[in-house]
Amino acid sequence: MDDFVSDYIQHGIEVMETGNPQLHRGFIIEEQSLSASKDLQLPRLTDNDSLVFAAEVLQNLLGKFQNEDMKVRHNFIKALFQVLHTDLSKDPNTENKIITISEKTAGKGLPSNEAFILTFLENLLRVLTRQTEAEKNMASPAEKWCLEILFAYAEQFQASKEPTKEIFHMVSNLEAQRLWSPVEALNLLGALIDHHHDEDCVAAMKILHLMATYQVSSKWTDENNQSLQKLLDSCETENLIQHFEKSLQDESVKSTETLFEEIRQTKDIDEQTLSKSYSAVTHVTNLIKTGEIANYTDVQRARDLSHSLDTENLQELLAVLCNAVHLKMAEGKWFPRTTQMISWCLLALSETGKLLEMGTGEGKSCVIAMFAVLRVLRGEKVDVVSSSSVLCQRDAEEWAEFYKYFGITVDTNTNKTDDKDRKECYQKDVVFGTIEAFAADYLRQIFEMKDVRPDRNFQCIIIDEVDSLLLDQGVQLTYLSSPMVSMQHLNIILAMIWGHVSQYGFISAGHQTFVQGPPASFYRAIFDSIDTEETEIKNPKGILEIAEESNTVPKGFTEEIFNSEKDQILQKLKTVSQDAMVDFFSKIEDYVPYGFSVYTLDDKGLLCLRKCSPYNNKDIPDLKFLVLEEGLCCPLYESEEILIKPIAEQISGKLQYTPCTNDKDKISIPGFLKSLIDRKVSVWVENAFLAKQLRQGREYVVENDNVCPVDFKSTGIIELNKKWGDGLQQFIEIKHQIKLSTVSTVTNYISNISFFEKYQGKIYGTTGTLGSNTDILFLQELYPNLSACRMPTFNRKKLFEVTGTLKTSAEEWKSEIKRVVLAEISSNSYRGGRAALVICETINKAKDIHEELKSSIPGEIILYCRSDKDSLSKIQKKLGPGDVIVATNLAGRGTDIKVSKEVNSNGGLFVVLSFLSDSTRVELQGFGRSARKGKPGSAQIIMSTEHLQQSFSAVSSLEEAKSTRDRRAAEMTNHMMSDVSEMKLREDLFSEYCKTLRDIHEKADGDDRRAVVAIVNEFWGIWLQTKSEDIEQLKRDELQTSLKADLSLARSQSQSQTSPCSSIYHYIKFGNIAMSEKRWDVSAKLFEKAMKQDASWAAIAFYSHAYCTVKLRSEDYLTKAKDDLIKAQESLTYLSEESIVCLQFVKMSSADSDNSNPTSLEKQLTTKGSMLRYLDENISKAIQELDKIKERDRDALVKKSPIFTLVQSADEDYEDLQVEAYNLYSQGLIYVFSVEEEPRFSWEGLVVFFLGILQIIAGALLAVFTFGALAQVGMGLITEGISDCISGIEAMVTGEFSWKSWAINKAISIGISLIGFGVGKLIAKGFKVCKMLIKGLGKKLKALPKIFSGHAKDGLSTVAKTNLKNALKETTKKMAMEIMTNVLEKAEEEILKAIIESLKKDVKNGIVDEVKSNMEKEPLTTLVDSIILSHITDKQQLHDLLKDKNSKSKLLSIFTEISTTQKQKLTADLEWQNKLNSAFSKVINKAKTEAKGKVRGILTAIQAIHMTVLAVDAIQATATLSSKFFSNLYDHLNIFKKTKASPEKVKVNELSASDIEMLKEFKQDVADIISVLLADAVVEVFHQKFSSHIVSRVHDKVNGIIVEKVTKGVKRVRTKVQLRAEQNKRYISYMPGNLNSIEHKLTGKTGMKPQASEEEITLQANRLRLVEADTLPRHPAQWDSFVKHKEWTEEIRGGDWYLAEGAAPLKKTIKETKKVLQKEIGQVQRYKKWQEYARQYPGMGRFINVDHQPTVNSILQDKQLTQNSKLAVAMLEVATNSSRWNPSLIPDVHRYHGRELPTATVTRKTHYEFPSTKSKVFRQCVAETIRDNDVVGTFKLTIVGSMPRFRLNNTKNFNNFQNTKKSPTRLAILESSFQQHNINLVQEWFNKLTGKNVMSDKDLTTITTWIMNKGYNDINDPYREQVSNLLS
Repeated sequence: MDDFVSDYIQHGIEVMETGNPQLHRGFIIEEQSLSASKDLQLPRLTDNDSLVFAAEVLQNLLGKFQNEDMKVRHNFIKALFQVLHTDLSKDPNTENKIITISEKTAGKGLPSNEAFILTFLENLLRVLTRQTEAEKNMASPAEKWCLEILFAYAEQFQASKEPTKEIFHMVSNLEAQRLWSPVEALNLLGALIDHHHDEDCVAAMKILHLMATYQVSSKWTDENNQSLQKLLDSCETENLIQHFEKSLQDESVKSTETLFEEIRQTKDIDEQTLSKSYSAVTHVTNLIKTGEIANYTDVQRARDLSHSLDTENLQELLAVLCNAVHLKMAEGKWFPRTTQMISWCLLALSETGKLLEMGTGEGKSCVIAMFAVLRVLRGEKVDVVSSSSVLCQRDAEEWAEFYKYFGITVDTNTNKTDDKDRKECYQKDVVFGTIEAFAADYLRQIFEMKDVRPDRNFQCIIIDEVDSLLLDQGVQLTYLSSPMVSMQHLNIILAMIWGHVSQYGFISAGHQTFVQGPPASFYRAIFDSIDTEETEIKNPKGILEIAEESNTVPKGFTEEIFNSEKDQILQKLKTVSQDAMVDFFSKIEDYVPYGFSVYTLDDKGLLCLRKCSPYNNKDIPDLKFLVLEEGLCCPLYESEEILIKPIAEQISGKLQYTPCTNDKDKISIPGFLKSLIDRKVSVWVENAFLAKQLRQGREYVVENDNVCPVDFKSTGIIELNKKWGDGLQQFIEIKHQIKLSTVSTVTNYISNISFFEKYQGKIYGTTGTLGSNTDILFLQELYPNLSACRMPTFNRKKLFEVTGTLKTSAEEWKSEIKRVVLAEISSNSYRGGRAALVICETINKAKDIHEELKSSIPGEIILYCRSDKDSLSKIQKKLGPGDVIVATNLAGRGTDIKVSKEVNSNGGLFVVLSFLSDSTRVELQGFGRSARKGKPGSAQIIMSTEHLQQSFSAVSSLEEAKSTRDRRAAEMTNHMMSDVSEMKLREDLFSEYCKTLRDIHEKADGDDRRAVVAIVNEFWGIWLQTKSEDIEQLKRDELQTSLKADLSLARSQSQSQTSPCSSIYHYIKFGNIAMSEKRWDVSAKLFEKAMKQDASWAAIAFYSHAYCTVKLRSEDYLTKAKDDLIKAQESLTYLSEESIVCLQFVKMSSADSDNSNPTSLEKQLTTKGSMLRYLDENISKAIQELDKIKERDRDALVKKSPIFTLVQSADEDYEDLQVEAYNLYSQGLIYVFSVEEEPRFSWEGLVVFFLGILQIIAGALLAVFTFGALAQVGMGLITEGISDCISGIEAMVTGEFSWKSWAINKAISIGISLIGFGVGKLIAKGFKVCKMLIKGLGKKLKALPKIFSGHAKDGLSTVAKTNLKNALKETTKKMAMEIMTNVLEKAEEEILKAIIESLKKDVKNGIVDEVKSNMEKEPLTTLVDSIILSHITDKQQLHDLLKDKNSKSKLLSIFTEISTTQKQKLTADLEWQNKLNSAFSKVINKAKTEAKGKVRGILTAIQAIHMTVLAVDAIQATATLSSKFFSNLYDHLNIFKKTKASPEKVKVNELSASDIEMLKEFKQDVADIISVLLADAVVEVFHQKFSSHIVSRVHDKVNGIIVEKVTKGVKRVRTKVQLRAEQNKRYISYMPGNLNSIEHKLTGKTGMKPQASEEEITLQANRLRLVEADTLPRHPAQWDSFVKHKEWTEEIRGGDWYLAEGAAPLKKTIKETKKVLQKEIGQVQRYKKWQEYARQYPGMGRFINVDHQPTVNSILQDKQLTQNSKLAVAMLEVATNSSRWNPSLIPDVHRYHGRELPTATVTRKTHYEFPSTKSKVFRQCVAETIRDNDVVGTFKLTIVGSMPRFRLNNTKNFNNFQNTKKSPTRLAILESSFQQHNINLVQEWFNKLTGKNVMSDKDLTTITTWIMNKGYNDINDPYREQVSNLLS
């Protein structure tokens, strides 16, 4: 065969050269020769240099037939020999167009050998074509291959220029599109070159470009019915191009008849339906043409006709709908197309479900809206489902006016966050949404029993992008999150699994991917991989000994290794070379029954095979290893499946299930989770390996510390509300070190299939890609009543698919995409530039391509990877030439990419699909972004084999890859049926469970129902998990029987308050319900059940039981409650250890474990430990209080507060701690409590209170009815009485009273009073003066009978009444002064505390060096080291001990506690010393007030000496304090070490340098604690011994001044003076006196002394009173007049005189009323005007504020930057009321708060809730917008910022103004004026800014229109979203 072909080729070339006759001979080809033809070597040709290419041509051609069937190969060989047997130089049938083409384009002739080959190939092509035509078969691939090779060699022979290559390429693409057959394509090229060839082939390329753009086939004709071939042959080039282009652009749309004929050809629709549809469509089309359709506006008529399917009624209905579209959607410019009308008719006439395939850009949204209206007019509720929330919200908004025209309400369910809004939504006629939202709301109704869609039946559903929802997501499940408290305990297992799995990796060997095990020493890795039972090798040492024997390692190496430390081992292993280890694997095969395949890594990081196993025996295992450097190697595994079971068993072996004997080497897990864990651990391990393979930016993204799956294979949507199950979500969270969520257990679900089935066949849908026949059959099997129809396009489809490219590397792939995109978007000789869309498989690849292209793109480049409105808005603009969008599959479905007219005229949008999609449908969806609505466009696949899955690894061409893809897609469709069976079983089980759930809801209520439902849900969720294998095996009957029995038992157990799955949390939940009902005995028993069930985890149960125990007050309840709390603390250690161990696993698996900044996950686990520590501290305090109360033999009270109060807002991690507090709350710890001693009623206090009352009465009587000398005694009694009343009340409130303490205080008080009354005077004036005083007192006492007799005669005269009145006044004011003094003392105490704290800080800074010095000295430093190291068993633990927050805190607490004890001892005896010295000081001070002269000087000297003694004592005490402290500290640390510390297992000298540094850092922390405590002690000693007395003196002085001021304020002095005067007057009225002496008394030379002291003034006042007392008794009849005169004087002095008759009345204060608010709110005026107005109406400012919009702060911010902003300067000019910018006026704007700026009046309360008032960030945002000169943005932000915060973000606890009756009214009035006052405000600003060139009329219109449309209420408005985000 080789020779035969070679002969003919050689002879043919000779004939071509010489003209000799061709050989004529017959031949017979045997069967085996046909088989051998594909392997032709043709040595006689290949040995001849001039004929090598001929051999290559034949070999390439024959090689393509390797995989074809025998018949095709036979036909090809037959054609081959027929051509070889032909004399190509003389045969009349010989064609040689290719020779002509080549010579014309090259401008020169061809050598004979090249000419022969090209002629041979052309004629072979023609022979094959004739064969095909004769057999009437489809085109053979042989023709296509012939043309490809023909063009390839034509280019090669001529070394063609770029234009020639482009010509061949363009013609090849036409053939590839099957628009032209291979022969037709060759003839076309011949005609172009023959008639229209010019320089660089520009004319030919223009024609070919038009052909490609408009998809011109060989059958095309123009309006004159002339074919293209005829036009090419007959027309001049320029005329041809003009005519051709005009004919293509003027191409008419398809006629109605053509469209119906195309539908009829599909045989999908019955003739009757087609006939009715045809009549309706033609009728409406005629109405449109005549204009009569304008009369069809009767909506009610349409409603009446909607149920009829008669042709006439259908016509009228369609006319009304089309006219409505014309009026409301098209603004009178267009009507629905014929194809849209036909589609509507087919849907309307379908009695069952109908799916329509409508080409992309054919107007599916219009058809859906028209059909939805029809169904609503029929009285049905319509649900419209789309593939994304963005698309459904877009359609609902765009078609809202159309629906409104028919009185139809419409809403979207994807943006509803609360059940009230959801319920309102489902009451609408048409609801748009995603399948996830519809399904979730259904589950809320049937599972959560929420009233979200109570009245909405499943009547009609319309599905947009139906293939995506029914096929791609057909078996998708939707479920609601069901948090289960107990699942938190699984996190530690998941962390441990990840710690194991993270040590493995995936590594490629090119054709295969291995799992790489963790690196280990080569001898350890080999030992761990083999079974050594049947060998002499018993440990890793045995392997190393073999290496030593085989000279792989030097002699003695084994002993050196096994006698070395770990660090030394690694150093020694570095001496073992990689080659030596590779050789060792060959040597060890002699010792073990294993073969070894050994790999190393090449420069690219790929595996390179260095040694194969010598065995080809399945009985001898082949172990694979990767040999690294430095003596290390890794085992390699062919699949992770090999590892799943061993790792699962290893994990299970490390667990212990409580209750059990605690094994410290194992991890404790609650016992009730054992069955779940046993079933699931293997699944978790499998998912951990999966998590390692999933890639960020491909299968998921990480946003805001959340892992969000991405539907990258189909829609490209980031699924924000979706989480993976079975631990996969958690593994990825650990992988990225973000906060760990709790494993979700599925308790409710519904599949898309089941949801759609609820519509009972009334499923209607549209899509651009319905899929293959297999897909349609699958759908019809699922939905038997569903039928499908492919709709024709309204115009000829003009998508040109360019032949795809398959690259072998990612770099080539990126370069090719760049080359192709730049070529298409750039203009060239035959067309202008286009726009391009590059669709990428993943977000990562989209970013890569975007990065590759962005520097080269001439136009704009847009990255589109997110499905939000902001991202969508970027791609809604029209693309111009040179613009490029790089996107994920988000742009591949439902996205209308708009391009300019120029782009369309240049060929339209060019789409690059940069990957091979999983189905043809997804591919066509991507291509469908181009050539929409009859416009041109092209698309091309450019992909790389590097991105293909393993199953595609062998493909060598794009066609082969597509074929493999389609086969796998069909297999997947078949697999879906088995998934459907399992899914239906799961849903049947769920339906059974829902029956139980409904029954529980009907028969229980309140907290009981909530608890039972939660517990049964948890049981059901765990039941599903444990039965997963049975469900997969479809054991339907067995499962249904088991479920009924298990649910019945679980329900009865739950209702009897027993946990159906033995969970302690269930008992805690029941206990909390009983606690809320104050059934302490019941709740205590339930908590006891939890405690008995599993004490290890029952911390909350123990804690709550202690609370109940105190409440019950049973026998010895204090001891029992304390025991409970101690056990709660013990249980807390399990929870703490859980988070600590989990943290250790996380750190071990972290790739960045050396990073000092904690990750989110590490922070979360640390915060969890901190929260538990807070709870532990709370318990410790409660235990301490219980001990104190028990010691005092008193009763206890418990006061509860929410768990969240454990966390203070000042805490560093407040928000994280709140989250952890909520976790405890979810576990059942609803409240925490504090223990207090029960205050008992103090009868002693009551007695003291009444004693006080008696003292007050007695004092008042003495003050009223005695002579002046007893007035001071009376006042003293009143004071003491008031003090005793206060003491009594305090004692009755607190239950605390001590007679001893009261008696001591009373004795001191009486003593001081006596000093003030007599003893002080005795000291001050001496015995003589005292004697005279007592004598005078005796005289006055003798006169008492006369006083009393006078009373008896006169009764209570005016004077007596006045006295009594003044006495009562003085008593009241005295009481007020006592209370004031107490308040002042409290304030002084707080100030003093702050001063002392400041002193402590200063002292601490001063003594810190001394403390460090003592800590570093022996023997203290050794002792501290010893105590620290006693807490660890090996050096490795030191890092965990000192770096872990919780462990370190516990260790520090030891030193803190011991140090605190020593401090308390040093300050224990200070209080009594202080009291003694204080009493002495008080006596001296009191004596000084009465003393004068020398006596006063002596007392001052005594006082100074006393203070000096105190100072010396304080200095001496503080000087020796430090040494005493450290001496005591050492003693007690020594005691602690001997009694409580463990023996040391690690010595300081064994520690590394880094460990010693850590130890030093910790001791520094200890030193800091000691410094603080020692500073406290020093300050306290000094204060108690000395400074407190200085403070006391200052205190007395300050109090004297303050009391004086207050006294004047309450007129106490005048009252007291009056009282004393009245007392004297009363005495004078009834005592004998000498009036003659008054003259002498009054004219005495006393004079005035302005600088007199208080004592001197008092003495002088007493003298004057004595004068009055001596004078007035002589004229008693005048006394009442005198008193009246005093009263009048007092009235004048009291200040009432200025209100005399005729004085101006006060302005009336304005009060807040609804009428006033309605009048005042919303007024727009300058701030200055408002101030003037408010002054006229006092009180207005109490309920009305003015709001500067924008705020003054925003306008003033960053003055320097504002100078560069025209808008900022203009606004400042308004603010300064100046025409030009004047910086000097800026301070006035700030000082007067922008009095020239426009403002709006708002309610005061709501103003406090504006973002502009509350948010500094918001004000900064407005300031930045002003700087950007964005006037529209400024005012939109300003207006949104003047709304209450709760309207913008309802997820925060903002004030919603429902707390008082007035609040809703205020809010309603503000909101009613909001729109208008903002319009007025913007207008006012516009007026102010006119002429400043910053705000145009267009800007004003834009803002006003936005306000009128209430854009500020649109949650999707970007400005509202921006402000809302600032509040989150």
